[in-house]
Amino acid sequence: MITDHHESPPEPASLIALWFSALGGPLAWVLHNVGSYFVATVLCSVPGQELLLHALTVVLALVALGTALVGWRIRSRLKEMDWLDEYRISKGRAYFMASYGVISGILFWAVILAEGIPGFLIEPCLPPM
Repeated sequence: MITDHHESPPEPASLIALWFSALGGPLAWVLHNVGSYFVATVLCSVPGQELLLHALTVVLALVALGTALVGWRIRSRLKEMDWLDEYRISKGRAYFMASYGVISGILFWAVILAEGIPGFLIEPCLPPM
């Protein structure tokens, strides 16, 4: 008995995960960069706000690392999938985007940590001289 097994096109959630993997790391870095400047300039006038700067670094570093993990998961699933037809995305393009997501997620995770570690070691809200 032969059964016709036709792979269904990806669900929109899969495409969202693919785009999250590709763009989430750079966006997390941009948010960290802009957010750190905002916290340092506006909220450092209030005592005890250094914790917000540290929390911003930790959360956005985890987001960047999460994009790499999502990309890795998509790459491993692509061997079994055939993304074509309705969503106009080929398997090769999806593999490239997922691979880019892994690499950029790890890279921007490291950049966010490199920008955030000095805030843990040096007082980020120094009083004006």
